[in-house]
Amino acid sequence: MLQYYDDFVACKPGITGMWQSHVRSDVDFDHRLVLDEYYYRNWSFWLDVTLLFKTVKQVLYGRGAV
Repeated sequence: MLQYYDDFVACKPGITGMWQSHVRSDVDFDHRLVLDEYYYRNWSFWLDVTLLFKTVKQVLYGRGAV
């Protein structure tokens, strides 16, 4: 997973991300790196809009929270 870690730490933190909006505490750190690597490589405005809406849904319904 080291190949994903380098890109993970190179990204600036934001409000939300793939991990926060999709699975949150349901996966281990290695899977989180894979999800954030996908975001890093496939970023677009519409991906951000989608993640923002999914994050709001996660917060409202409390899915994946510890």
